[in-house]
Amino acid sequence: MIIEYAQEERRFKNTIQYNEKQRRNNNSENILDFVPNFTDKEFWIYLLSRVHGSCALKYATEELKSDREIVSIAVRNYAYNLEYAADEFKSDHEIVLIAVKKNGYVLQYASVEAPALFTPALFNAIAAEAVTKLDSFKPQELANILWAYVKAGVEASDLFNAIAAAAMKKLDSFKPQELASTLWVYEKQVLSMKLY
Repeated sequence: MIIEYAQEERRFKNTIQYNEKQRRNNNSENILDFVPNFTDKEFWIYLLSRVHGSCALKYATEELKSDREIVSIAVRNYAYNLEYAADEFKSDHEIVLIAVKKNGYVLQYASVEAPALFTPALFNAIAAEAVTKLDSFKPQELANILWAYVKAGVEASDLFNAIAAAAMKKLDSFKPQELASTLWVYEKQVLSMKLY
């Protein structure tokens, strides 16, 4: 069975690579025309456990996108898979927390229809965890977490102060868009927070 799964995984990856090549060449062919009909849950568990840094869940069937185990594995391995999960998981506290711990930017895919999801405890936990890892964050990741907190309307002065200090050490590696995003966030927050 593992050999069959490995063959299917290779075929899946080749299909995705083909799609990327077509997209780069502005070819209008649809990836769905080339993706084999992967419906075996065990195969998807295998695949999602192995394919990191890919929105593989995008190519799963609707039934698989509605499966808690599949979605949990998908967001653990690549937070952006939350975008392709069934809507019920976009408001699921546990699933969203798994994804957000990996990348705060995925809050944009969480459902705003579930205010209970966005508890102070959730944001405090994320902020506490993020502060311990800020030195390893890339400029885009710093900008993303700032943006997520502003979008959610959450004040986290300790986190914002820590990000400001971390950003100062890395300013020469910020791209223009990252600088603009970071500046926008602080401009939005400067009236309500003491940053210095």
